Amino acid sequence: MIGSQKQVINSTGRPTPTALILSGLKADFKKLHNVLSCSHCQTTGKIVSNGSTSRTGSPQFKCKCGATFTASSMQSLINAVQYKIPEVHSASEPVVSPSVSILGHSISMADIHEIESDIAPVLPTVMPTLQDIWDRFQAYDEHLSALEAVQKENIELRKALATVNATIARLTKENVDFSVGAAASKYATIAASVPVVSQADFPSLPASQTHHSTEPTKTFVSKTPRKRAPTARAIAAVVCGMTIKENADQGFQIVYVPNAIRLPISTQCQRLRKLKIDNARVLDLHYPDRKVMGMLVHNEYAPELKTILASYGVTTLDNFDPLDPVHLRDPALASLSLDDRATKAIHVHNDCMLRAIEFIRAPVKFAVARSFCSQGWISDDQLAEIVPPRPTKKDLDISIHTASITIPSFSDL
Repeated sequence: MIGSQKQVINSTGRPTPTALILSGLKADFKKLHNVLSCSHCQTTGKIVSNGSTSRTGSPQFKCKCGATFTASSMQSLINAVQYKIPEVHSASEPVVSPSVSILGHSISMADIHEIESDIAPVLPTVMPTLQDIWDRFQAYDEHLSALEAVQKENIELRKALATVNATIARLTKENVDFSVGAAASKYATIAASVPVVSQADFPSLPASQTHHSTEPTKTFVSKTPRKRAPTARAIAAVVCGMTIKENADQGFQIVYVPNAIRLPISTQCQRLRKLKIDNARVLDLHYPDRKVMGMLVHNEYAPELKTILASYGVTTLDNFDPLDPVHLRDPALASLSLDDRATKAIHVHNDCMLRAIEFIRAPVKFAVARSFCSQGWISDDQLAEIVPPRPTKKDLDISIHTASITIPSFSDL
C-alpha cells in the first residue's frame, strides 16, 4: 500500500513523500506507543514494533494479545490519539532529534512538518485507496508464492519422471541382455559337456559274437475306428427309397387326437417316443383347438399311427374339422356373423399350415405344400412362393453354356 524503501529518493535528490510518511510514522509510534490502545483487547501500551514486510519494507506492529497492525492501521490509531490529546507531544518524552536521516539524507523536522501539513487534508481520502492497493499486493504476493510452489513441484516431478524412465530403460536392457546371454550360455554348456567321439571308440564285434534274433518282429497296426452297424430305421429308409409301390397313397394328412394338457412340442415328442411312435415320420405337431392335438404325417403312415394309438387305448378324432367356426375361442370374434367367422376360421387354419411348412426341411416341404394346395389349405400363389419354379430347357442350355470350359489340346501344352 505504501511505497517501498527502494523508491525513497526522487529525481530532485529529496526523499519521496512516501518515505517521509513512513519515517514520521515510526517517529510518532516511538513517542506515543505508551498511550496507544489496541482495538482488539482495548489494552494501552501493549503494542510493539514487529519489523517490516520483506517486499515493500513497510513497518508492521503487533499487540501482545496477538493482533497485528499494518502501517495504515497504525497511522489511524496515532491520528486518533493526536486528535484527542493534542498536548501529548509535550507530555511525552522527546525521542526525536531535530533532524531525520533517511538513506544517508538528513531532513529537518521543519520540512517533515511542512510536508505533513500539505498532505494532511488529502490523507483521509487517499488512505482507503492505498489500503485497497496494499490488500491487492498481498493477494498477488500469495498467488505468486503458490505459483512458485507449483513450479517447484513441477520441476521435481519432471526430475523424478526422468529418473523412472531411465531406470525402466536400464532394466529392460538388462533383461534382454540376460535372456540372450542365458540362452547362449545354456547351449555353450551343453556343447562343452558333450564329449567328442570318433569311430575308433566303437570297434566292430567279431563275426562269431554277432547275435541274430530268431524272434519275429512285432509290427504295430493302427486301430481304425469301428463302424457302427446301421439301425433298423436307416435300413428301412434305404429300402423304401429303392422300392416302387404301385397305387401308393401319396399325400399328407393330419391325425387329430385328444390332448388334455397343451405341452411344449419337445415334451410331446418325448411322450410319443414312449409310445413307440417314429418321430421322424411325424412332420408337425400343433393345437387347433382346446384339448385337441394334430399330427401331420404321410398318408401311408397314418394307418400304422392309428393302430399304435389304438393299442394304447387312444381314439383318434376322425370327424374333427379344423375349418369349423366353432373352434374360434377369441371373445373378440363372437360378434361376427356366421359367414365372417367361417372366413376367419379358414384364415387361421391357413396360417397354421404355413407355419408347419416353414419348419419342414426341403425337399419334403415342397411335397407337403403341394398336398396342402390340393386340399385347399393354401392358395396357388402361396404354393408358388414356397416351391421354386422348375428350370426350363432354355435355362438349362444357358447354364450349360455359362459353365462350359475350353480344354487345351496336347499341342498347346
